Order: sequence, then C-alpha cells, then structure tokens
Amino acid sequence: MRKKKFINFTIAVFLVFGLVLIFGKREWFPDFYNPHFMGIASFMSALAVILPKFIFRSKDFKKQEAVLNLQAIFSAALLLNGTGSLGLYKLYLVGFEYDKAVHFLVPFFLFIAITNFAGDWYGLNSQKILVFSGIFILIGGFIWEFLEAIADIFLKTQTMGFYGQEIIKDTIVDNVFNFLGIIAGFCFQFFKKRAV
Repeated sequence: MRKKKFINFTIAVFLVFGLVLIFGKREWFPDFYNPHFMGIASFMSALAVILPKFIFRSKDFKKQEAVLNLQAIFSAALLLNGTGSLGLYKLYLVGFEYDKAVHFLVPFFLFIAITNFAGDWYGLNSQKILVFSGIFILIGGFIWEFLEAIADIFLKTQTMGFYGQEIIKDTIVDNVFNFLGIIAGFCFQFFKKRAV
C-alpha cells in the first residue's frame, strides 16, 4: 500500500510541476531554465512511472509485486533527478555534490530494480543477468550524457558541466559515479543471492 501511495504521489508531483513549468510565467524561473523543455520532461517522467503497469500485466501476485517494485524504483530515481534540476543541485554550494550522489544512487537503484524484475517476472536469476543489467545501465548513462549535450546545443539548456563550464571533466566524473553505482548494485545483488 505504501508503494502505491508513493508511486501515485510521484506521478502527481510530476504532473503538477509539468503544468507549472509549461503554463507558468517565464519570470517565475531562473534565467538558465528552459521551462517548456523541463515541463515536457516532467510529463515524460510521469509516463515512465505509469508505463510498466500497462506493459507488464499479470494476475500472478508475485509478478504484480515485481511491477510495483519496478515502478517504485523508477519513481525514486526520477524524483532524485527531478529535484536536482529544480534546485537541489545547488547543494554543492555547501559542499554536497548532489549531482554526483544522483549519478551513484540512480544506477544503484536501477540495477537492483532491473535484476529483481528479471528474476521475479521472467525467472532469470543467473549471474549473466547481473552483467547484462550493468552493461545496459552503463550504456544508458552514456546515452543520458549525449542527450544532455543535444539539449544544450539545440534547446540552449545548461545541463552539462557547471553552467556549461568544465563539461569534459564533469562528464567523466558523472560516468565514474554511474559505474560505481552499478558496481555497488552488482555487489549488493551478488552477495544477496549467495546468502539465500
């Protein structure tokens, strides 16, 4: 029940912020914001949380629970990203690199979600799934950085680096933290399976 409430809360937050970003006045937002782009991204985040429920349907309770877990992890990962874009990234001013925490935690959570889902839905529990999931998420991290670059070029956002500065260094460090998150997820799942 708590998972459902959290998922529904997340969807509602993304929809509300999407509406505010798209229909709000431009002066409400910082200069470097692209409100329409961020609003669309907010709606897409809500859709990403909703979709697993419609793609994976089953009357089996274990499989229903697997989908719910997947949605909950997607919700947490997307909220971490979204709240960073909306202002928590500024925690670096007090010495906390929120961006790096997100680049560690999101791959960690996604690794656990994907490997658990593969086991619960498809019955796949081999170590090959752990390796495949890690590679899949690592490639996803590279694609994310590429999409940020495209957005910066064509939509005039400033998602790469620090306000468009130190792009190469920041991109390398982001991918290092992505990799560390995957390794942490791999270790967590590996030792969990050995303990069973």
